[in-house]
Amino acid sequence: MSVKRAFQSAALSLCLLISAAAVPAYGAEGYGEADTTSTELRQQNRGNLMGNLIGADGWAVQSGGWIYYVEYDEAPGSYYLPGTRLFRADREGDDRTRLGEVTNISQLNLSGERIYGVIQRDARQYDIVRLDTDGKGEKVLFSAGEKPEWLLYENGYLYFNGTPILSGETQPEGIYKVKASSPGIWECLCEGSYPDAVLDSGWVYYLEGAAGSVTSSLQPLSDLIRRNLTSGQVETVAEGCADYALLDGQVYLGGQTLSVCQPDGSGRQVLLDAPAWDLTATENWLYFASESEENDQLYRIHPDGSGLTSLADLNGVERYSVGDGMILLQMPQGHLEAYDIDTRTSLVFD
Repeated sequence: MSVKRAFQSAALSLCLLISAAAVPAYGAEGYGEADTTSTELRQQNRGNLMGNLIGADGWAVQSGGWIYYVEYDEAPGSYYLPGTRLFRADREGDDRTRLGEVTNISQLNLSGERIYGVIQRDARQYDIVRLDTDGKGEKVLFSAGEKPEWLLYENGYLYFNGTPILSGETQPEGIYKVKASSPGIWECLCEGSYPDAVLDSGWVYYLEGAAGSVTSSLQPLSDLIRRNLTSGQVETVAEGCADYALLDGQVYLGGQTLSVCQPDGSGRQVLLDAPAWDLTATENWLYFASESEENDQLYRIHPDGSGLTSLADLNGVERYSVGDGMILLQMPQGHLEAYDIDTRTSLVFD
């Protein structure tokens, strides 16, 4: 079944059971509400945030009426290969334009009239760069001998996990905060490797230690850990997770079930008694992959466990990302397909 045909209001073929247990109210006051950073992260570049694990490569982001995305020329499934090119198209799939001559770019972030990303120069050099939204005006902010695990721009700062070259010296691996307009101003928030991290309210959340797999997805089960960036205190939030996402003071956990808990792991309750992985959170919805009788499907559900909806057959899709009213899907060779959730129509960006 093609992805395009699958977008046409298919009935659920997997019997999914909603837990009757009481769930903390979505949007309730409490943890994270006063954290403007977290609120701003949810509002900008949705689908390109730490914690949105399937989209963490930053292969496609949306800003207003424009979608910025990367295509590549080489083997399917290999994202960092020569030939990676940057494109822009409008929401209707028209006015598709290659931006500049930039190649081998990944981890896109958008802010106003700027694009931030990582360019692979060769096997041992990766530059974090700033571009204008036409793909020109490239400025190297700093370099690294290895590719950063992730990159996030927010409020004038770049956050990343890696081993950067700063002040002419290679720094220890860790999470770094760098002022984007003055790369010489930087701070190491903590040392170590956090490849799938979320920064929230003074804590870094990350998955650690594979413990199995989730049925046919082969997604490893891990423990969700958090570390306080000030005190260094380490806590186990939840065991046996495939993915996770933070939203409005709650932690949502994918794995053998879809569940929710408090940031410290307390009060864990099941939202959906079915496997869930590739979890993405927006203001009103959780998006996740699960199994049908024939293949994997993309679903969405409200954070309170209501409104379960089947959206798409994921056969042939390499990754997805959620934009403003759209789901962006990366097909082989990086080609983009987009699905308008409101109109239930799909577009192919040829």
